[in-house]
Amino acid sequence: MGLTLTEKILKAHVVDGEFVKGQEIGIKIDQTLTQDATGTMAYLELEAMKTPSVNTELSVSYVDHNMMQNGPENRNDHLYLQTVAAEKGVIFSPPGNGICHQLHLERFGIPGKTLIGSDSHTPTGGGIGMLAFGAGGLDVAVAMGGGTLGSLFDNLRAKKEQEQIETLSVQDYLLQQLGQPVAVKGGGTLKDPTDGHEMTAKEAMAMKIMQNALNGDIRSAQFIMQLEAQQRLQNKRK
Repeated sequence: MGLTLTEKILKAHVVDGEFVKGQEIGIKIDQTLTQDATGTMAYLELEAMKTPSVNTELSVSYVDHNMMQNGPENRNDHLYLQTVAAEKGVIFSPPGNGICHQLHLERFGIPGKTLIGSDSHTPTGGGIGMLAFGAGGLDVAVAMGGGTLGSLFDNLRAKKEQEQIETLSVQDYLLQQLGQPVAVKGGGTLKDPTDGHEMTAKEAMAMKIMQNALNGDIRSAQFIMQLEAQQRLQNKRK
């Protein structure tokens, strides 16, 4: 049996360990993103590592969360983020540009690349075929410094439905997968929306975010279904 898209990306990025199921591996991170609520600590940690510049293909610092200016604290953080970005070779996205995960998808997202970010919606990048993780600030700092992200290969498994009926929204499908009550016409089980259905990037993004938010496990957002779904559909048409 061939590798899934997730496994192909992982295999291409393994730098520590062996690509064997059940083994812990360290993968190279191509891109990072931060936002001002959690990113400030990440850059303080990066500075503590004495790294002169980031060692990723791309790192972006977004200011999109702490917009309140009731005191000097947020403004001071934003000024710090702007200066440290210039020093370390990080792209700085100032207030007003938009929300980090959506901007990153539209401006910098590349299928097949790895991405970690200090924002919980970073898995949005999975909607276009990236392997995207939400992570803690220290993990992001380590990645910016050229370190790897550890992952247990055995846990990267997508759930499959046996009994399938009509296709509904990806949100309803995920609720059903996670054991939440879902109203289904005529009863039964929801059909996997990735089976024979070309998801738009927007639908795939919703899949990643819902997996992440409802399951509370970053590994639940690591499954890349967009391109695999299109491949299955093409195979059925042949």
